[in-house]
Amino acid sequence: MKHLQKFNENIKIPGIRDYIVSTMNKADNSIVNFLTNNVGVIILTKPSYYDVRYNNIPEDLKNWFVNDHLFLKKDEVRFATPEEIKIYKIGKTLNKYNL
Repeated sequence: MKHLQKFNENIKIPGIRDYIVSTMNKADNSIVNFLTNNVGVIILTKPSYYDVRYNNIPEDLKNWFVNDHLFLKKDEVRFATPEEIKIYKIGKTLNKYNL
């Protein structure tokens, strides 16, 4: 339960320059794996979506992105925090326990 408490303490409404872990609901496995195992940075927020920048995108996934940016619906953001190190650790914990 300590992992769940740590996760719940950091939930907030994501904003510009926050680091996120995300997922897409109806996509192929390669992009889903990339998004759940990599951290993106929110560049722009709109009422219905976020503009998120990713680094080190594999060549086979470049067609999903526009200039290394991906537009994600608000419900596709799994976790957000202003601290990159913390989100990496929590993202790995979520994947480990299938949360």
